Amino acid sequence: QITILRRLLIQRFGDLPNWAQTRLVEADTSQIKAWSEQILEATSLEALLDESATQQD
Repeated sequence: QITILRRLLIQRFGDLPNWAQTRLVEADTSQIKAWSEQILEATSLEALLDESATQQD
């Protein structure tokens, strides 16, 4: 899942900065799924991967 999401992020937003790659590696399965569902609506990489905006309850 993370490999596909990484490819989609690069295609949509360009090269991933180090902080974004770290977020992907450290994310659990539910977070990866949430980002995958939100990627088409995200206005920026920062908005998508923002910890406070994407925290799971």
